[in-house]
Amino acid sequence: MRLLVRNGRLSPLDMAKDIYFSVVISIGETYCRSAACSKFGSDNDPFTISAMVWSSAIRNAYDLKNSTTLLLHPDKSFHSFGYEAEKNYANMTEDEEKDQTSYYYFRSLHNLKKINKGAKIKDETGKMLPVFDVFVHSIRFMKEETFRVVPHTFIREYTMFMVTFPARWGNNAKPCIREAAEKAGIPRDNLIVVLDPEVAALTCYLPESNQIDSFYKPIMSGASYIVVDLGGRTGDISYHQHNGFLRKLLPTEGRALGGNSVNDEFWKLLGQVYGEKQLLRLKKENPDDYDSVIKVFENKVRFTSLEGDGFLRMNIRTILIDKEVTDLSRFSGSFRVGPGDKLSFSLEQIRRLFEKTLTAIETGIERILHAHRLKGAEYILLVGEFSECKLVQSAIRKRFPQKKVIVPCQPRLAVVKGAALFIFISKTMNSEARCTYGVQHWPKFDKTRHPLDKLVVIDGVIRCKDVFFKYIERGEQIPKNRRISHVCSLFTSSTDTVECTVYASCHRDPQFTDDEGCAVLGVLRAPFTVDRKVAEVEIEQTLIFNKTCITLQAINMETGQVCETQMEYM
Repeated sequence: MRLLVRNGRLSPLDMAKDIYFSVVISIGETYCRSAACSKFGSDNDPFTISAMVWSSAIRNAYDLKNSTTLLLHPDKSFHSFGYEAEKNYANMTEDEEKDQTSYYYFRSLHNLKKINKGAKIKDETGKMLPVFDVFVHSIRFMKEETFRVVPHTFIREYTMFMVTFPARWGNNAKPCIREAAEKAGIPRDNLIVVLDPEVAALTCYLPESNQIDSFYKPIMSGASYIVVDLGGRTGDISYHQHNGFLRKLLPTEGRALGGNSVNDEFWKLLGQVYGEKQLLRLKKENPDDYDSVIKVFENKVRFTSLEGDGFLRMNIRTILIDKEVTDLSRFSGSFRVGPGDKLSFSLEQIRRLFEKTLTAIETGIERILHAHRLKGAEYILLVGEFSECKLVQSAIRKRFPQKKVIVPCQPRLAVVKGAALFIFISKTMNSEARCTYGVQHWPKFDKTRHPLDKLVVIDGVIRCKDVFFKYIERGEQIPKNRRISHVCSLFTSSTDTVECTVYASCHRDPQFTDDEGCAVLGVLRAPFTVDRKVAEVEIEQTLIFNKTCITLQAINMETGQVCETQMEYM
């Protein structure tokens, strides 16, 4: 394939349907990231990945992540996003002529219980807005900013976009996020939406990781593994098999798995030493100094071995310390004040700050292994910022000595790097199905094939519940836009909505929809009002296998009503 760039447009001898660039937008609860990838690297390193760097005026620093902060005008139009939104809102509080309470200000996307187009989220002043609108503004900003800085050779028509989000939001969030991304200007056929851990392992494909033979090739051949994604505030633990297929996600609501939980313990410790009033005064009068204390602490404990005895010296000038009222003797030598009023903490004391969080992480891994008979997982992949901490890595290796613990190069960028590579090395973009796709079927009971615990009686007919009715088998070739239809009869006597559920399995021939290795891919809730007392109602379910997503279409055969939704390939 030869490519020429003429007047900013690609002019190939044989362009066909190839994609040469990818742009990743990773939306998190507290922070977001973006990266771009080009297919034109060297023979030894064919992919060039560039992560966006963001400037924070408040923090006076550059960062590989941006704040998931959104500021909207009172009429709900876009004002600013990220660190820029934080700065603008802070300036409003100092401007007496501006009423910042009339603006919509979202500092994070925490506490999202349900994510769909109708779900709403509360801003910092208590005003409600559809979470769909927040996603649209956020994705549009990240997309446009990324294209503003990537090389001019990145042509949108030949760029594939991927939007990733935390696993705890669940697969049911994918239709909402996909629709938001499309409204933000990303074409449907150039868009993939995935959970963060589904692509994290692909970062080990990069030569810099030195893990192609030791990890990447085995998992691509079917080896099972656990992804421990540890961010700042929270973390996700999930079990994967067969090229990223997510079989089980550990519920982590309310669990302290992220690095901020250790920061909280550190502040509690400082509060015991210097008093809560002293810390509150610092936060109010010197917010920059307040932030710098945490940053120094994070950098020290993240990249330093905390094993053994001794002290850890931190370059924190003790603006905290009032020598006249602070008595360190009662802490049995756990703290020292060195030259220049710099603080030193005993390593034993620092390790105690991690105990609660490490216990929660280890317990989470054990739960997902033992509760679901998944002991066969050979690898534990650590990704996310908090995974960079040497103590976290050491603790997990000690607790699970029989597992191979993998820490990729730059764990904090594992998701965006893996996502950027996804379209170039994954079968999702090819014509071969990575999973078996189908729907739930309730045929007449056959005692020679069906187990007794699946026997149900409906309208006097003995049937077998939860049978997996295959549409496409794993490994099967799928022509683009292939349509497969199946007509089913409703068993419910009357209803206002009809639920059509699509399942995916990592096995070629699943028998039932609740078998191990099966997962719900997506649900279509069609607003069909039916009453079987009048007539038997038949619903035609059609799966359309598009380039980057699957369309589920339902047709009420009696009225002709049509309803559809999109879902992502697994």
